[in-house]
Amino acid sequence: GVSASHSAASVPHSSLSPRVECVENDGVSFLHADEVHETIRSVALRVRNESYVAPRVWGASSVCQHVYGVAFRRSPELVYRRELLVVDEAGGTIALDWFDGEEEQGEKEHVVDSDESEQGDERPLLVLLHGLTGGSHERYVQSFLQHWHEKSEGLGGVVVNFRGCAGTKLTSPKAYSAAEIGDMEHALRHIRARFPHRRLVGVGFSLGSIVLVRYLSERGAEAEFDAAVSVSNPLDMLQSSLLLRRFPN
Repeated sequence: GVSASHSAASVPHSSLSPRVECVENDGVSFLHADEVHETIRSVALRVRNESYVAPRVWGASSVCQHVYGVAFRRSPELVYRRELLVVDEAGGTIALDWFDGEEEQGEKEHVVDSDESEQGDERPLLVLLHGLTGGSHERYVQSFLQHWHEKSEGLGGVVVNFRGCAGTKLTSPKAYSAAEIGDMEHALRHIRARFPHRRLVGVGFSLGSIVLVRYLSERGAEAEFDAAVSVSNPLDMLQSSLLLRRFPN
């Protein structure tokens, strides 16, 4: 498996480069930023289908792909059941938006979820973490949930909305960040208490992917997830931040 980690305890600033922890049968090794880039590039080259040709118009660049997705892809209007969780003594609040397969045209509906427990349910449950400033309203989130529901023959999922996201009121001085896993852990404990036997499948996008991978790296075998997928993980946060300031990025 591959997971991201970053240690900042009593080490020189020059050594604080992002790294990937590669867990193998014979132990653990760490790759720094340049090695990460080369490793990903070599793997991508091996799995790439040489016969694939990107569409000339909307596939010409990442910017074109983004514009095409926003302008031409239909966004499903999913119906969620919202559950608010207070996660710390300062009153910090996150929102869990539960999706059970309903879809309707028009504005998304939020309904407060009941605190029922389903002790005998052993089906997989998708736990989705959104990207920076995102949430359950985002097109990529709803499209993924719908795809999961269709391909899994009816399974649902839950979106963990970070503090202040997706209409959640910011009720504490503390916000969210890529380095913060406490709020997600609180959500996972709550989900596990309600569904003690369900197999949790974690999917993180961008910033949510960083949170997911950091959690897996730090918790190891004690992590609540039975499976996890990291989507569009920046890995090198410093380089990603610099690229975001450039156009085109």
